[in-house]
Amino acid sequence: MEQIAERLAAILETQIENYHTLKRLALDKRKALSANDLKALPLITVDIQDIAAANYRLEEERKSVAEQLARELGFSKANVTLGQIAERLTGPLSERLHSLRSKAIAAIHDTQRQNRINVELLKYCSNLMDSVLKNLVEPESNRDVYGRTGVKKSAATAAALFDHHI
Repeated sequence: MEQIAERLAAILETQIENYHTLKRLALDKRKALSANDLKALPLITVDIQDIAAANYRLEEERKSVAEQLARELGFSKANVTLGQIAERLTGPLSERLHSLRSKAIAAIHDTQRQNRINVELLKYCSNLMDSVLKNLVEPESNRDVYGRTGVKKSAATAAALFDHHI
């Protein structure tokens, strides 16, 4: 039983390391987005996908090991949580699993937070591009800009797309 618990702890430690790596990659992705580095973005995305796939495999293994440990500890229900397993264990293994559980939750929340920020940044960039394109196509409008109302262009020409003075 102790070997199974050790294996579970090792899997959790690897998953936590992976989530920290995902967080770092999410930060790198944000920097690449901000710098408009289109060469780095696909490379970072591939790294993220590789780690996510590795974490998926680890998660399947963790579930299997946790179920095996739960059976050894006498749990009758199928969906036993890591907290319940840690409660049933005694000594340093119990403390280690409690600690790893807390670290895993924190790492997952940090990674999710970084991903939410990146999604918002992508939405902002998309809206900014839409606005720039709209201003290129419709160079003058009746919208307030810095408190001054613009004048609508009466006869737009092809040259008006890039040069407002023609």
